[in-house]
Amino acid sequence: MNRLAAFVLSLLCLFSLLPSAALAEVEMIVPEEYEKTGTLPVYRAMERDFSRSLKPELFNQSAAVNRVDGAKHHDGFIEFADGGRLEWAEEALYYHTYDGFAEVTYETENGKPVQSTVRRPSLTQGASRLALRMLSGWPETQETYSLTKASLSTLSLAEAQETAENLLAALGLTGYKCETALDMSAERIRQMGEKWNVQFPPRSLMNQIPLDFSAATAENEGYYLRYFRYGPDGSEAGFFRASLYVTAQGVQDCDIVDRFEAGEIYDTPNALIDAKAALDALPRALAAARSPLQIGAVLSARLTYHPMRAEKKADGLVLSPVWIIRFTGEDEQGASDLYAAFSAIDGRLVDGNWM
Repeated sequence: MNRLAAFVLSLLCLFSLLPSAALAEVEMIVPEEYEKTGTLPVYRAMERDFSRSLKPELFNQSAAVNRVDGAKHHDGFIEFADGGRLEWAEEALYYHTYDGFAEVTYETENGKPVQSTVRRPSLTQGASRLALRMLSGWPETQETYSLTKASLSTLSLAEAQETAENLLAALGLTGYKCETALDMSAERIRQMGEKWNVQFPPRSLMNQIPLDFSAATAENEGYYLRYFRYGPDGSEAGFFRASLYVTAQGVQDCDIVDRFEAGEIYDTPNALIDAKAALDALPRALAAARSPLQIGAVLSARLTYHPMRAEKKADGLVLSPVWIIRFTGEDEQGASDLYAAFSAIDGRLVDGNWM
């Protein structure tokens, strides 16, 4: 038996256990509408354009000192008097705070020093970037960190979520749920900031501005929140996601991407394939991959939406129901969290972060 055949056989053996044993251990996440009707509608996908209803005051109430619009006015940025900067594209909004400019020197691969002028991130933006790395996997170790405090000295987790969700609602973004939260107390900012500065000293990274994290105070502490609407939970590359760092002063740092709005109903299937059918399709999809993976554990099956071509190509894009299977897998580069998205209408593979 060759290696590929053995690999496929091992996958089939693993998934043959799902109906009786492993299936019960897989977390199932489905909309209430599906539980009641056994189906979900397909919507026309309408491309979002944040520039049409831009409200800079939602992010910063200080005076705008500079505004630049793109050639077609669908993208641009605004710089505020207090150091805030709002950037936008049709499908995205980015808000960050800065503290002036700085001259930085970094070394190229041949060891030559190069100077560059860049914006100096505020300490609060620095805390937000630390939190992102703590959740996504700390560089080199891939260690992740968890929520430890439901309340800080200046605000609670519930208050931070309320602030974040009020902003999303004001932007017309509905259906978002907080999937991950991380508390960043002044003590934690100082601790993780010191770890970062030791691991990545000045001049080791391009355009890196060393921040004095030891100066962090209660003013900088807050909660880093990640929200998702459709697609895989935890994916920083999804079409529908929002990451926000919220302090007692409000949302101080955020990246929001929302590619499509749900338009009118395009179709409503009589029924959708169930989670087991999607799980059964996973080993076949992995076996057909260019670089076969060794599967570890199946973590969850989530019924959600994904943009794809309509059944009739002339009808453009739709938001169609999909089963997203999250699982652990291992290849030559090591173990990682992976996902595969299968159409809940016909069962075909439509997306995956291992493809």
